[in-house]
Amino acid sequence: MHSLTPDFLHRLSLPHKLIGTIRAIGHFQGKQELYQNKAPDMLRNLQQVAVIESVESSNRIENIVVKQADLLRLMRDNAEQSATWDV
Repeated sequence: MHSLTPDFLHRLSLPHKLIGTIRAIGHFQGKQELYQNKAPDMLRNLQQVAVIESVESSNRIENIVVKQADLLRLMRDNAEQSATWDV
C-alpha cells in the first residue's frame, strides 16, 4: 500500500478539476458550524432525505422494493431502538 508517503505524494498526478474541488472543500471547511447553529432543523431534514434516498437506492440495487411509508416506519423504529441502546 502506498499510503501517504512523501515520495508517493510527490509523484502523484491529480486532475485540475479534483484539485479545484479539494480547494473548495478547504474554503468552506468550518462553515458547517454556521448552519448547525442557524438552521439545525433544515440540516436534520436534509440528512433525513439523504438517508432515505441512500436506503432506497441501495435497496433498488439489490432488487428490493419497499414502499416509502414502510421505509420511513422502519427508519423511525430503528432510530427509537438505537436511542434505547445508547443508555
